[in-house]
Amino acid sequence: MSVLRSLVLVALAGATLALPALSSAATDPITGTWTARWHTSMLFDEPLEGLYLQLQSRRDGKRWSTSGFQERYAQFGGLPRLGADHRGRTAVQFFLNREAGTFTFDGHFADADGAGTFSFASSPAYEEAMSDLGYDGLDAYQLYEMALHDVTTAFIQDLRALGYTELRQHELVEARIHGVSPEKVRAFAALGYDNIPFQRLVEMQIHGVTPAYVEALAALGYRSFSVSRLVEMRIHGITPAYVEALAALGYASLPASRLVEMRIHGVTAGYVEALADLGYETLSPSRLVEMRIHGVTPGYVEALAQLGYKTLSPSQLVEMRIHGVTPRFVQSFQEAGYTLSASALVAARIHGRKPGD
Repeated sequence: MSVLRSLVLVALAGATLALPALSSAATDPITGTWTARWHTSMLFDEPLEGLYLQLQSRRDGKRWSTSGFQERYAQFGGLPRLGADHRGRTAVQFFLNREAGTFTFDGHFADADGAGTFSFASSPAYEEAMSDLGYDGLDAYQLYEMALHDVTTAFIQDLRALGYTELRQHELVEARIHGVSPEKVRAFAALGYDNIPFQRLVEMQIHGVTPAYVEALAALGYRSFSVSRLVEMRIHGITPAYVEALAALGYASLPASRLVEMRIHGVTAGYVEALADLGYETLSPSRLVEMRIHGVTPGYVEALAQLGYKTLSPSQLVEMRIHGVTPRFVQSFQEAGYTLSASALVAARIHGRKPGD
């Protein structure tokens, strides 16, 4: 009896999960090492107990490949419920069934952290089903990837029903890694975003453009954006909370391009409020961006005010900041007995003049 079959039989003792027949597209199963940590926080959008696993295996007998994923405790067979509070060292032998095949783990947990070796054997039934779907000749590592990320035949068929009929094996894996699901495709379609190209869906998921994000923006009046605009907004941190905070300060219904510009240059609600507290209220969005670009911070404005420059216009503040008129530079003239105007300070800085010249 093989070592793999022995481990599986041990793992099956007392387990309720059924183990499929083991075979493989290759003669030998894929083997490697694993590390794990117990989690009792948010898994799959709900608080569940489970493991975060990292598997390291050698691909084609040459390259090392490391992959990580989270899984619910209930999906494992033969695994003691040790938990995040586990203390001490406990030997373990357990398995994880996927439609594509079975992972068998051997090792130990020291406190909440585990480590050991694993092997993977693909399912002949899955290989046959994938062949029927047009995926012939998948190699052992491709099947391993499909199992690792739980690419099921139902998942593939659901995507095909939505029009994604030509996805390649690596794209199916990519979809699962980044959370492209039939449910999200249908949710986007309900919001008017149907027939989104697959790579666009992946891009949206990577950057956090979710149906909930699109709905929240629509509720604030930001509707009918292109997918590329939504991605751009999400990349630069245009959250519903950011939009609401600016609107509460009088900056409502700003164009998306203006919001992106403001966010890129760091014009936050906090920045606007701090300037308003110093007497600079109702500044235009373009003026706020200009001031932020050139480093006119509330701290800079306040420091100049403490030196007697309390009524400077925004354009004067920008000019002074551009030419390097720092509070220390102003103070050096005052200590020498000179009180210069803003324009004179700029001129002195441009020409390199110092007190006493």
